[in-house]
Amino acid sequence: SGWLSALPARNDSWSRQRQESRGSRSSCLSTASRRPTMPDDDAARGQPLEPSAFTDAPAELPDWSRTFCGYNERFVAPFSFAVAGHRLSLTQSFVASPAHQAEARSSADGLATGSTVWDAGAVLGAMLLRQPPPAVGLSACGGCDGACLDLGSGTGIVGLAAAASGAFARVVLTDLPSVVSLLEANAARNAARLPASVRVSVEAVRWEDAGATRRLLERYGPFRLVVGGDLLYRPPTVQPLLGVLDAVCGAETHVLLAASLQHSPETMRLFAEAARGRGFEGRILPAGEQHPSYASEEVRILHLSRRQHPR
Repeated sequence: SGWLSALPARNDSWSRQRQESRGSRSSCLSTASRRPTMPDDDAARGQPLEPSAFTDAPAELPDWSRTFCGYNERFVAPFSFAVAGHRLSLTQSFVASPAHQAEARSSADGLATGSTVWDAGAVLGAMLLRQPPPAVGLSACGGCDGACLDLGSGTGIVGLAAAASGAFARVVLTDLPSVVSLLEANAARNAARLPASVRVSVEAVRWEDAGATRRLLERYGPFRLVVGGDLLYRPPTVQPLLGVLDAVCGAETHVLLAASLQHSPETMRLFAEAARGRGFEGRILPAGEQHPSYASEEVRILHLSRRQHPR
């Protein structure tokens, strides 16, 4: 039932969708004029994180989009992620374990969607593999003594990309307990591809569990960077996610979240509004920060940090 029953039964259905999407891209491009624009002097830092920045207007999907994959490539076969001289191999699964679907339904996930690679995760992972975005103020040298926390890691594409970049001494991958086995398998699968100086840990964390979040901070914090790929896909995720960010982010912590407009602009608007109420300020990074091999105009990279109050 639900989204599982809505999936195409045959690969040729997905192929038709791909051709139809490519055939309609000229009309999609016309939507760019309706998107919010930013002042020229602000372009280098990106657009302010405001609810109005996330419209329901359609955006063109890139040729590499996971949406166009056949069933096996999209949900079953390992995903080969090669960017900037780095290569990761990520096991995927319809569900991460027998308990995954049941546990997801009782959490903010709700749909057990976290055990495959999604566009937003690929965009953010590729950006981190190249280097931490300049707009965030991190560099491979400046961040190498810090820790990076990956929330809702799923296959681990974002967190393992952060580890492969060499920009952090420690990377912590987290997800529901029923997803941990998939995360551990992918961490082990890619261990030889990561710098020897980087330690990767895997932890089971339910966002609604304040005690687990507190223990995470005590054991691994403070965190220099918190990342998350495709976490803003349904409204019920907003408050639990902000609760975790509120708990783990200090004054010097940066947050990078990648979100797809095709999934839920409403959720992104709700998050932008609620984040201000939790004491965060943020921007949408300019599209030029995305790696050209995995760039997408429908994916937004949100950069948040604690609001700095003047003394």
